[in-house]
Amino acid sequence: MNKTKISLLAAAMLWCGHAVGAENTAIYGYLTSPAAGMYVVNTHGPRLQWEDSGYDARKSSPLTAGWVVDGKLCGYASDAAQACYVEYDWSTGEVLSSVDMPVADCPVIAAFNANDGNIYGYRAEGNEYYFFTATAADPVATTVVSTGAITEMCLGLTYNPADDCLVGINRKGTLLKVNPDGSQEAMMDTDHSVAADAVGTALTYSAAENCYYWNPTGTDAAGEMFVIDWATRYATQIIDFPSSHFRFLLTALPPEKPQAKNITLDISEAELVEGDVLTLTATVTPAAATDKTVTWSTSDASVATVRDGVVSALKAGEAVITAATVNGLTAECAVKVVEKEPDIILVTEIIISPATIEALPGAEVQLEVTVLPADATNTLLDWSSSDESVVNVNQSGLVTIHSAGTAVISALATDGSGVKAECHVDGLTGIDALMVRGGRADVYDIHGILLHSGADINTLRTLTPGIYIINIKGVHRKVVIR
Repeated sequence: MNKTKISLLAAAMLWCGHAVGAENTAIYGYLTSPAAGMYVVNTHGPRLQWEDSGYDARKSSPLTAGWVVDGKLCGYASDAAQACYVEYDWSTGEVLSSVDMPVADCPVIAAFNANDGNIYGYRAEGNEYYFFTATAADPVATTVVSTGAITEMCLGLTYNPADDCLVGINRKGTLLKVNPDGSQEAMMDTDHSVAADAVGTALTYSAAENCYYWNPTGTDAAGEMFVIDWATRYATQIIDFPSSHFRFLLTALPPEKPQAKNITLDISEAELVEGDVLTLTATVTPAAATDKTVTWSTSDASVATVRDGVVSALKAGEAVITAATVNGLTAECAVKVVEKEPDIILVTEIIISPATIEALPGAEVQLEVTVLPADATNTLLDWSSSDESVVNVNQSGLVTIHSAGTAVISALATDGSGVKAECHVDGLTGIDALMVRGGRADVYDIHGILLHSGADINTLRTLTPGIYIINIKGVHRKVVIR
């Protein structure tokens, strides 16, 4: 390994540019000496946090991996004969629970993914390593997910909440992104390789300083600590613990679930009609973000309002609906509101008065019309005559009789409803127009009762005023006598 020994004073100047000893720069780790237990580590050396009195005495080795969840320090411990999953009280070191597991299944190194709540890591089978997963609910039941043996396993693994990914480091000193399926992507070369017999190499990410802390020794020899500055892509040794041994590293404060990194809306623009309601759905990622609360707002409350993602269109105009996370991320939906078309009320009935007309040619009759309902949207009518040689009608309903005969006047609604009404018209004829001199006719009353048979013109002229039916040579005509 390429080792660069530097003084503690100089190391203090290289601690990611932060004052050493501050709470957010302190690193916790498990040491086997000078006294086994949990230590707070800074450039002044290790300070015992809690002694190993509560450590599971059945195991001769310290934890091979560790993380903090809900105030509990969790991890795996194993030696050649025994293995278990252990949970400690973070503040006191007291063992809260310990579950035995097969030594072969015990991870060589593991990390907890706060985003999905799963445990990921490496375990050995003979001389080969495999990538595995387990759940926080059942950390003992590990499942191999790699398709084959891992030829180059990570000797340190940590969860980076800022980028929501697992990060590891291999024997070559290459920092890697580790995917959930075990595949690796090189992120940077630290220029510091690790001894081939190193085990339990420790790695942790500090979001406060945007850097990784790394203990590559993995043996009972000198315990070194490096800082990998992500901004400069540079690894620097900052401290050396003579005869000390780190098995894992943790940040001073228990890892938190990640903050929201992105927010999206299912609809980015919409056109609404006055009175419409639209429900927007906001998605905050990652799914395990600590606080996924969304605050809604509108750029113009007179055009559109929003409450819990439900947008109400009020009047024509434009507004921008914004969804915001507690840490200031936003997503927008541009809303255009257009005027609402009036409700169309169709005609249901047309009433014509009078419903029948009997008059001599030349007569004019103005029809009176009632359109129902009274608030129908379109009350215009289309007037027509079934026989314009007998009678015609203008578009105001004025009927003009031209000749004797019958015809039907129709008024049709123009709103597409198909509703219409009719007026039946009889064009009457005078007797003189029917009778030729010397002619004879049968005379009936309006009900068809025969009044005179073979009457001449003089007899017809003696009829009292009224309407009669005259049959002349088999042709029937309705006549009016005044």
